[in-house]
Amino acid sequence: QQGVQEIFLDVAEDNIPALALYARCDFTEFSRRPHYYANGATAICMKTVLSAASPSDETT
Repeated sequence: QQGVQEIFLDVAEDNIPALALYARCDFTEFSRRPHYYANGATAICMKTVLSAASPSDETT
């Protein structure tokens, strides 16, 4: 996680279980890619912003 501030992912719009999981993990939609997948499905582009942990919060 060193230096990482955001995580991005793409998920098929018809993948309802994955969309629900990502929403529970604080991912939000920021864009769509029509016909992105070979079967013609649209990709939903999502991201989440990681909270900044202080060095004392990190485990070794």
